[in-house]
Amino acid sequence: MLKRVFVFVLVMAGLVVAQVVFTRVDHPVYDLLSRLDARHIISFNSEVKPLSRMEIAGLLIKIEENRDKLYPLEVEEHRFLQREFALELAKSLPHPLPLSYKERGIPTTFLPPTPLLKGEGNTHNDLHNLRVIQKNSFLSSLGNAHNISTTHPSPFRRGAGGEVGEEAGGEVGDNTLYLTPNTLAERFWLYKYTDSQFSLRVSPLAGYGVRSVSGETNTIRWPGLKFFGYGGDWFGASFEYVDFGETGSNTDRAKRLTPVTGAYVNNTTGTTFEYSDVKGSVSMSWKWGYISIIKDYQTWGHGQFGQVIMSTKAPSFTQIRFHANPVSWFRFNYFQGWVNSLIYDSSAAFWSHTESMSPSRVVPYKDKYVVANLATFSVMKELDVSLGNAFVYGPNFRFETLIPFLYYKVMDHNTGRIRGDDGNGMIFSDFKVRFPQDYLFYGSTYIDVINLRDLLNGRFDNQWLAFTVGAKRFNLFIPMLDVSLEYSRVNPWNYENRNDLASYKHLGYQLGHWIGQNADQLRLQVNYSHFRGLKHFVYAEWVRKGVEADIAIAYNTKKYGTVAFLEGPLRRDFRLGLETTWEPLHELKLRGYYEFSSISDEDPVRTPAYLRGTQHAFGLIASYGF
Repeated sequence: MLKRVFVFVLVMAGLVVAQVVFTRVDHPVYDLLSRLDARHIISFNSEVKPLSRMEIAGLLIKIEENRDKLYPLEVEEHRFLQREFALELAKSLPHPLPLSYKERGIPTTFLPPTPLLKGEGNTHNDLHNLRVIQKNSFLSSLGNAHNISTTHPSPFRRGAGGEVGEEAGGEVGDNTLYLTPNTLAERFWLYKYTDSQFSLRVSPLAGYGVRSVSGETNTIRWPGLKFFGYGGDWFGASFEYVDFGETGSNTDRAKRLTPVTGAYVNNTTGTTFEYSDVKGSVSMSWKWGYISIIKDYQTWGHGQFGQVIMSTKAPSFTQIRFHANPVSWFRFNYFQGWVNSLIYDSSAAFWSHTESMSPSRVVPYKDKYVVANLATFSVMKELDVSLGNAFVYGPNFRFETLIPFLYYKVMDHNTGRIRGDDGNGMIFSDFKVRFPQDYLFYGSTYIDVINLRDLLNGRFDNQWLAFTVGAKRFNLFIPMLDVSLEYSRVNPWNYENRNDLASYKHLGYQLGHWIGQNADQLRLQVNYSHFRGLKHFVYAEWVRKGVEADIAIAYNTKKYGTVAFLEGPLRRDFRLGLETTWEPLHELKLRGYYEFSSISDEDPVRTPAYLRGTQHAFGLIASYGF
């Protein structure tokens, strides 16, 4: 078996032509891609994030081809992001040049300075007559002037001894096409190295913030480090580690009813608690897909303010991730994940250091797994539709879940595991419409249990389902002014199961929408930016949260009755806020915010006292790299 796997890896290594390192799900590049997707300038596959850095580099090249359609601020943002992804742009394979700029619809005002073949005084017309670039004729670096060309899919070379964005360390052949349309130095890295087979980028992570919540001041700080690199034509790897510490009164240690990612606190001293976040990946890729072993965040389904299918609410977990995009109209995503059940397995307990005068009894957690797939169809240019399903199970690993294309929800029925060793299956769907231009409409549905008889009788509250619908209008009245409206509803019992080992959770946090079961959310937000790096948004948000009742009720409605949607005790949240973020340099950010909140809760225990009633919160946070 191992021999066959090894042969398979060797075969795939021979087929690969791309490299995969992922771009974090909250990177600002996605804002630009979403905006230009709605404007029909590019086609951005946004149903699953993160994307790889190489994928994003390809989209940046496509944006450059349509640069004449961009607003001036979008041009500046695009330039800024080109420096961020300069390494990946330089790794792009050579492409044939177009016959003429007119055929590509590029006005002469956007033409670059006259490109030159080194050692020859070629004119602009000579370039028009050049149809094919030989493989050995692409750049060995970005040149002495720190140049990269992105006026068309450029024949960048993987560096031959020189740093990307630095002077070339190797010779450039006499026939090398030397394009110098703009001066674009690669962004600063703490350390960088590039040669023909290996590249590495290292960056520090740091942040410090001061916040006032209900009249009390607290602080948050985080140091860390990240790096990523590529090997050959097929291998990519990354690592990121951050250590957080929060100190002071009115800090949210539980992080339950909030979009902030949950945390497993590993140390508490006085009013300070600490937790860590570590991510990493190793990936192998080929022309139309990749496979990764990864510990990172991901989102499935559309939603600007939360996702009902897969969100970043729970801490990251280890996965085997598979992606295939064999044709332009079809994409497929799959992962097999290892999550933490927080359920002790007393049958596996053992004594450690029995020779000690005080041996300790170790009780491990029961193993828990989650597997999911999602198939996406580009039905037409303006419409994407996705269908998928997931399955949560434990404590024993089930090898059939390694088959990416299964309908997992029925596996218990098919394998005879009902009640004895069953799992929890769910299905989901998603859509995105980008029509008319500058509009984006989207929605997701997550279905755990559907009772058709009750549904036909008009009983919607007894259905274990969740959904999100939303719309965004870009460039309303003036460029760069965007308005979003989104509603999410999660019915009672979603993400839960009578077998706690099969709940749709990791470390006690749901994998879906942060509001959790028996809740809904409505949010209106306005975004505006008037020069590169400075972004503002204001929002109004309403959240209602009902009771999280005893799970026994859900499985014996004849005895206990049902729980209606938003059945009390009820919590009501209203929030009105504004936020400004400034990024003067790559990954150097200054964030300031203010929020007014009014919260009432009929449950006397659920909501901390400092959040109840009318409150004000504001903060100032400086960060680098995170």
